[in-house]
Amino acid sequence: MRITETDRRCAARSGAVSPMIGDSLRRGDVESTMGTPTPGIRTSTTATRASTARTAPAARVPSADASEHAGFSFADLVRAYFDCRRTKRNSPSALAFEERLERNLRDLFDELQAGAYRPRRSICFVITRPKPREVWAADFRDRVVHHLLYNHIGARFENAFITDSCACIVGRGTLYAAQRLEAKVRSITQNWRRPAFYLKCDLANFFVSIDKCVLREQLAAKISEPWWMALAETVLMHDPREDFELRGDRALLELVPPHKRLMNQPSHLGLPIGNLSSQFFANADALRMFIKLAR
Repeated sequence: MRITETDRRCAARSGAVSPMIGDSLRRGDVESTMGTPTPGIRTSTTATRASTARTAPAARVPSADASEHAGFSFADLVRAYFDCRRTKRNSPSALAFEERLERNLRDLFDELQAGAYRPRRSICFVITRPKPREVWAADFRDRVVHHLLYNHIGARFENAFITDSCACIVGRGTLYAAQRLEAKVRSITQNWRRPAFYLKCDLANFFVSIDKCVLREQLAAKISEPWWMALAETVLMHDPREDFELRGDRALLELVPPHKRLMNQPSHLGLPIGNLSSQFFANADALRMFIKLAR
C-alpha cells in the first residue's frame, strides 16, 4: 500500500470523576473494580493494519503551559462523550472505551490538560452506496475529542454561515432544507406564476482537495484562544494514513477512482470522510457565501 511522502509545507508553526456520569449511565457502563484487562477490539479476518515511521507534520498541540487556559471541565468532556456515543454506542471502539469508562475519560482529560493528547489509529473502509467512497473513521476516543472541540467552537462558526447551510448543523435537517428550497422557489417564480432557472452542481473531489494550510488560517481567524486553536490544529493536521487499519474487501478500493482517494493526495490536501471534525471544517469554507452573493 503506497503512502505518500510528508509534504513539509504544512509543518508549522486526574481530576475527580463528575457525578454527571452516575446520573446518566446505564447498568454496566462504569468500569468494574475487579481490575480485569481491557479487551481489544475485535478485528475481522479481512482487516489489514498499515503503519509507517515517516515523519509527521509538526502540527501544534495544546501545551502544558496553556492547560490552565483550556477552558473546559471534566463535565464538558463527559457531555462530549454522550454526544459522541449517541450514534456509535455499539461500535467495537465505543464498547472498548465504555468497558472502563471512568478511567478512559479521566486519562483523556489528563492528556488534554497536559498537552499530551495524540490521535490514535483510524479505520479505513469502502462504502458502495450511493457510490464507492473511501471512508476514514477515527477511533471512538478521538471522536469524543472532536465533539469536545465542536461543542466549544461550533456556535461561533455557525452564526457566520449563510441560512441555507444545512450540513451537520443542529436544527437544519432534511425538512428544514426542503422548506427553505420551497420558499426560494416560490419567491423567484412569484408563487409558481413565472418560469425560473436553477443551477444544480457538485464540487468535484471536494473533501480530498481541501488545502489544510488554508483552512488552518480560516480557523485561526475565529479561534482566538491559544489552547483551543492548538487542539483544532492537532485534529486538522493529523494524517490518518500514517497509522490505520484497512477493513473489508481490499478489492473494493479499486472501485474508488484514484483522484477521489485520500491515499493518493499529498499530506497537506484532503480531509478524511467520516469524521464530525471534517464535516464541520468543510462548512467553514467561504464558497457558500461567495455563491450566494455572486448570483
